[in-house]
Amino acid sequence: MAAESAIHRAARDGDLERVRELLNAQAELLDAPGESGMTPLLYAMVKGRAEVVRLLLERGADLAAADDEHRARPLGWAAFYGRAEIARMLLEAGAEIDHSNTYGHTALKCAQLGVEGQWREHADATTEDYQAVIDLLRERGGGE
Repeated sequence: MAAESAIHRAARDGDLERVRELLNAQAELLDAPGESGMTPLLYAMVKGRAEVVRLLLERGADLAAADDEHRARPLGWAAFYGRAEIARMLLEAGAEIDHSNTYGHTALKCAQLGVEGQWREHADATTEDYQAVIDLLRERGGGE
């Protein structure tokens, strides 16, 4: 298992300038796996760091990168946390809408379970709007 590095900490913390600085110095850090295989994009997405997500997408971050445990991709995590703005960015960048994680859940299913309160124990101050994610995914043709 890889350790969390400076790029992962900066992405998690929303330190946009540090992420930019690190990528300018070492472009290969863009998709570097950290703890549990989490890439900088996954770290930023989980914490709702939209500006960092935008930068990573502009640099070509891998939309199919999945964590080791859940095999969830960035769009699935965006749905899990109800992050509509980030889900929109990921879809516009070309994220696969119907990918299923280890549990067989697509992004739409993750958001639906969020509406039902399934993820309440994981909710934090950065959790947003599950219904907005559902509406966005349905608008883009995502289904079960």
